[in-house]
Amino acid sequence: MFYSADLVSKFSHNFSTSRNSFLSYDLGNSTFVYPESKNRVFERSQLFDTIDPDRRPVLLLNQNSSEFIVNLLACWISNRPVVPLCLPSKKRVDFIDTIVEQTGSLIYTIDNNHSQVFNLRSRSSSLLSNLAEVTSDTSNISASVLSSYSIPPKPLFPKSTAVIQYSSGSTGSPKGVLITASNISASLELMSDAWNITSSSSFYSWLPLYHDLGFVFGILLPLMYGCRSYIISSADFAKKPSVWLSNLSSLEITHTAGSTSGYAMATRQTYYESLSLKACEFCMIAAEHISSTVVSNFLDIAIPFGLSSKALSAAYGLAESTLAVTADRISDSLLTLAFDQSGLNSGFAHPSSNGRLLVSCGYPLPDTRISIEDQDKVLPPGRIGEVVVEGPTVMHGYLGDSNHSQLLKLYTGDLGFFYNGHLFITGRKKELIIINGKNIYPEDIESAVKSNFKLFANSTSVCFCVDNDDGMDTIVFIAELDRHVSISSPLSLFDQINKLIIDLSGRSCHDILFVQKAQIPKTTSGKLQRLKARDLYLKHQIKVLYSFYDIQTKTHSLPCEAFTAEKLIRWLKDYENENGDPVLRSVRGQFFITLDSVGSSELKNFIKSSTGIMLDDTFIWEYDTVEKLVDFLQLEGI
Repeated sequence: MFYSADLVSKFSHNFSTSRNSFLSYDLGNSTFVYPESKNRVFERSQLFDTIDPDRRPVLLLNQNSSEFIVNLLACWISNRPVVPLCLPSKKRVDFIDTIVEQTGSLIYTIDNNHSQVFNLRSRSSSLLSNLAEVTSDTSNISASVLSSYSIPPKPLFPKSTAVIQYSSGSTGSPKGVLITASNISASLELMSDAWNITSSSSFYSWLPLYHDLGFVFGILLPLMYGCRSYIISSADFAKKPSVWLSNLSSLEITHTAGSTSGYAMATRQTYYESLSLKACEFCMIAAEHISSTVVSNFLDIAIPFGLSSKALSAAYGLAESTLAVTADRISDSLLTLAFDQSGLNSGFAHPSSNGRLLVSCGYPLPDTRISIEDQDKVLPPGRIGEVVVEGPTVMHGYLGDSNHSQLLKLYTGDLGFFYNGHLFITGRKKELIIINGKNIYPEDIESAVKSNFKLFANSTSVCFCVDNDDGMDTIVFIAELDRHVSISSPLSLFDQINKLIIDLSGRSCHDILFVQKAQIPKTTSGKLQRLKARDLYLKHQIKVLYSFYDIQTKTHSLPCEAFTAEKLIRWLKDYENENGDPVLRSVRGQFFITLDSVGSSELKNFIKSSTGIMLDDTFIWEYDTVEKLVDFLQLEGI
């Protein structure tokens, strides 16, 4: 049996001969170097055992990669599982509480600055207030801090469990995925062979540490092979997407990864002529539907700066398979092919010169077996069915499952097909729309609108199926509009979009909505939650700017309270008093807002609870004064 402590032994062996380090590039340049951090790791492990000798899972809320790694290794050297999680903002309290109940955890770790901001120990509305909090300053906690807490029973999971990774929940409630130490070891070895990873490789990641891609690619791969790795927060990347390619150039990065939306953001930036991407051998695009348009636009931007045309590589994976299942090899060119749309709708993939463009996700990693199945029947190449995975990286199972035996076959819920050995993904099984016996993929409609209407080329959109008044399945399409965009003739635009969707689906839309930015729900890793969007639509909980059915009355819109400058300044001053850092600066009669990413997140939540308006993470850059922000909110509330 292979345990977490065995993984740490592998890491320590590689790092004992390497001076490479992890650098939290945006957090005071804090570093992790294994030989110098070994004592901290053992002391933290002893602290965990003092608080919880039963070795229940520890919740990792750290955003600082150095502290994240210390706590990760401290758990693993004593074979204690970890649960990487996002920060517990107000809208995620229920999600976090569910995980506390499911895992039976008694400890969570968090960075010092976030501990002060969230003040979880005194937040009685969250189960986290009952747990022991560990920060970098914590040297001793008595087990008595848990004495008033009704400790839940320790859940059943294999002793070899290293990580309980919560799935994204893009089509349902998140589940705890039981990843064993042997799963991780096998996955890292397969990926390193495919992507030519050695101790001289250098990594760069802006992906969240709680996301499987950020965790495995940004942390575990460099740990396993003694590489240097640079980590920045996803919030800071969102504020200034150009920092990604700029740092790839200045740091001479060889390996990086990002989501489709991240690559799309990077292509819309301006770069200095001195930028050089010649050192970059491998840029992985994964984590969500891979758009051929985004791929083409990125290569158009990056190749003139020296990036090899073979450096951009696609991959397909999921938390249940410890990340990658298929991938392009480092010497392969990314493959994009067109397939007949009517054939795809009927379940067959036929190449066509003017069909739907699909990006290959590569071919299976060694020792990984993939089949395409329909009702337990294996389909031949070119037939569309559910992607089924077998191999050493497949998870043990889900936390809380009644069946505790090792899972042998993973039914992914993704639809796809094989063509010339390459895997192509067409959509999610639960999100598939069926009209008159035709399979309609939401991604096709969303992509078609982006391609045909410049207004929506860079916006988020989503479509799903509802019953109309006659009980027939019809499509609802929702698109976010950029700020300050006004539409002189929305009804004409609705008609054009409806005609396009009729051509694709054979049925008129039930509704078309244009909404504010950040209204369409996504997972914490940025994936569209189409089923949740459908639920919000049916409950009239989306703030609508224009509606196909009623442009004037905005029947779906939420009430918006008056938001005044006095109210905003009062909140900012209260925030200053609580945290000690000035966040208001008066210049010539204007009040400038100087919040950091944590404060911006808190202000965004306050505005949402006060007005019903959900801002995106970059609002503080565009509306950097009290006057600008209040004017915008009052305009949005009209």
